[in-house]
Amino acid sequence: MKRLTVIFSTALVTVAAVSPLSAQQQGQQQQQQTQAPAQTSLTNKQRAELAKALAGVDATNPEAVTKAVLGVIAQYPSLAPLFTGEAIKAVTANPALSSNPTAAAKVVSAVVSAVVSTYPAAAQPIVSAAVKAVPATLKPAVVPAMVDKAIASVSTVATKAAILNGAKEGVGGIPSLIATLDKVAQDNNIKIDENSDTSGNTRYTIADQLADSYISGDQGSDTGIGAAPLPNSSGGGSGSNSNPGATGNQPAPSSAGS
Repeated sequence: MKRLTVIFSTALVTVAAVSPLSAQQQGQQQQQQTQAPAQTSLTNKQRAELAKALAGVDATNPEAVTKAVLGVIAQYPSLAPLFTGEAIKAVTANPALSSNPTAAAKVVSAVVSAVVSTYPAAAQPIVSAAVKAVPATLKPAVVPAMVDKAIASVSTVATKAAILNGAKEGVGGIPSLIATLDKVAQDNNIKIDENSDTSGNTRYTIADQLADSYISGDQGSDTGIGAAPLPNSSGGGSGSNSNPGATGNQPAPSSAGS
């Protein structure tokens, strides 16, 4: 009987010693995950992978360039905005595009619309990075075409607004381009907040459309992989996204989809 008592006591001591250690390890892991800095630029290795994918590709061929870019991003879905920006910077530096705004617009539009439709939850940072990567001399021709094609590639008003906000963030305060974006917003029944110019990334809102969707149920959904946005945006994750965009993959209060 005494022997059983000793064994039981030892077991209690063992459990007491292990449990706090396990909890401490879990706490450390959570703290490390919380404090892990977001990647803000591609590494040399990642740039080399992108360069390799684009090497030998006809820069004037929208389909070929798009396939190469999507292939690399598929390996790093959370870095879709960074890879998109670097890819646009690379192809628009090609003489065949840098001297031909029309050709540049076709290629850039194809790439951006494909990436946005694949990773709709990161639409805003993807478009913002793409617009910033376009040379100033090409922006007047490229940005409107890019936005039109990107908006046509998605189905929800939320994602369309995210695309417009990303473009606004990318163009900054260029009046002619802002006017173009405003026209696109009006064509898509997206509300324009005239007081948001200083922030640069919340000019276009879907507040009215969300209220209407309770009755009409016309919001729909964009399905794709939610790439993690850049550090100054929120959202991300993966899977099926209902009305993703500037707010990540947080579902909107839509009653039905189309």
